[in-house]
Amino acid sequence: MRAKVDRGLIAGGEIGELTPVARVSRVGAGYAVEMHSGLMRLIYSAARAIVATDSGRFSGHANPALSAAEAASKVAELFKSYREQKIATAQKFPATAGQQKWAHAIAVHAETFLLMHELAHIHNEHSFWLWRPFRRQRDVLGLETDADATAGKWLIDYVLNPKPGSSQPQMFYAGAEFGLRVRMAMETVGMLFEPTHPKAGDRIAGLRAALRARAGSRAFYAIANTSIAFDQMWRATEQLLLGRAPAFELTLDDILASMRTLVVELLADSDINDLVSVSPVAGQPGQMQVMFAPKEPRKIALFDVARDTMRHASQKVRDAARAQAGNVFEEGTVQYSLLLALLTL
Repeated sequence: MRAKVDRGLIAGGEIGELTPVARVSRVGAGYAVEMHSGLMRLIYSAARAIVATDSGRFSGHANPALSAAEAASKVAELFKSYREQKIATAQKFPATAGQQKWAHAIAVHAETFLLMHELAHIHNEHSFWLWRPFRRQRDVLGLETDADATAGKWLIDYVLNPKPGSSQPQMFYAGAEFGLRVRMAMETVGMLFEPTHPKAGDRIAGLRAALRARAGSRAFYAIANTSIAFDQMWRATEQLLLGRAPAFELTLDDILASMRTLVVELLADSDINDLVSVSPVAGQPGQMQVMFAPKEPRKIALFDVARDTMRHASQKVRDAARAQAGNVFEEGTVQYSLLLALLTL
């Protein structure tokens, strides 16, 4: 691949068309990797709507924010508009510079992973089949699956061994899944990739399974937590696109990933003793009662989020989360103990 790039046989760029397309084309002895402006706009607009739910309460600076239902509606509107107009459109609503920067980072990494998929076709020497006039659908489906596997391997290689000063693993992985989520929504509104492409939902499941297998469960939750945080919003968006009322239901992965994030944030620049109070139990000599009692405003806000999250979790999910806490943190550690405590709220 590097030799082809050095020899000028691979070139890439943005095509100024509002159709949401990414593809690789043969040009003479080389290849052109194209991403249409419409796909970039669709990815960024979806990211900006989802990120607009961040109120900034953990940073201490209040931001204008959309509710989860409002954000899901905004994202759904993007894809409904695409279905009607066949082009990607943009939306206007308040967003802070920080929200826009975060959305831009997600979008850039989403685009990067989609381009990696196209480059994987070149790496795997798929050119003969891709441009064969009478190629069979099952042959192309196999090549698309192979390209996914190659791009996924490159992604996982990076997030497990990131380069200092380069992309943050959590953000890169979240962007990769985000790009596939956009494809999934496009399928829902009628853009059919299925005859020649694996379904986007299957591609996401395959990528997660590959990361979990390579990294192990604890590293998986450390890397995928940002992406998993988007799952509820995408599920709600899918329901809206299907004409159903959105349901914000917490899954096991939702709970484990979000509680892991809260444990890390609660312990950042803090000792466990800064988060709890210990007092004697009335009428029970020698017995002590441990209660959450964070003092800093940011820690209090984090604790409130944990309590509110668990309030919306079903008993079945609660029980499963406690049983699998060891898949998130090593048993016997402070992090593990705090996670178990949060899961009992």
